[in-house]
Amino acid sequence: MNFIMTAAAFCAQLLAIATGCKTAYMLGPWGWPASEKMITRATTQGSNAKTNRQWLARANAIKGKGFLFDCVGLIKGILWGWCGDLSLIYGGAGYACNGVPDYDAKKMIDACREVSTDFSGIVPGEAVWMDGHIGVYVGGGVVVESTPKWQGGVQRSTCANVSQKLVSGTAGSRRWTKHGKLPGVDYSVADKPAQTTKEDDEMTYYKTLADVPSWYKEPIQLLVQKGALKGTGSGELNVSEDFCRVMTALYRLGKLG
Repeated sequence: MNFIMTAAAFCAQLLAIATGCKTAYMLGPWGWPASEKMITRATTQGSNAKTNRQWLARANAIKGKGFLFDCVGLIKGILWGWCGDLSLIYGGAGYACNGVPDYDAKKMIDACREVSTDFSGIVPGEAVWMDGHIGVYVGGGVVVESTPKWQGGVQRSTCANVSQKLVSGTAGSRRWTKHGKLPGVDYSVADKPAQTTKEDDEMTYYKTLADVPSWYKEPIQLLVQKGALKGTGSGELNVSEDFCRVMTALYRLGKLG
């Protein structure tokens, strides 16, 4: 199976968006910058335009400073390469790429592996679904979801299937119907942390700063300058593409200083 990113990297990017990014909920977008152009597109074009107007005030409040997501768009955007770049039309994401189709919430859970209604074995990075809505479990009884409820955007909520009490820092609690492992997300590293899997061997690594692609280089260079990323001491970093992807998202969200 061709994996886009590990479950750990996926969860890290979801949490970075939920805690460090200004967002607003609208039906259709998968991380569109909240620019005048894209807000107008969401509220005047397509079958969701009329519905989206009820959330226009929230979108306008983050205009030029944040992003628009719907629930499944949050998942698709990250898997399509979203990196939090306000200057790009879809925040750096493509469309229906990386082997992930443009699914709605129901089709996304249907495409998941090991779908179950028993939440006792759920692992971080799995999709959680209820009729008409989808989110992602990130561990510790917490889900990251984009919803018009509570704070209106991408936020952390308590998964009532896992935790009976409201988890500190979450906006609210809800019970989900089922969960499953998303296409393109590698859950094997979490399952076998002490082993080197075939997928690990096939993962792209950059040995030195010079090897890091230009679209990842600025945040990685910043980490080196701050002494947070020292490599082997002989100039070798050996950083994975997953690591570079997450650090780039955190950098664009202003979390690396």
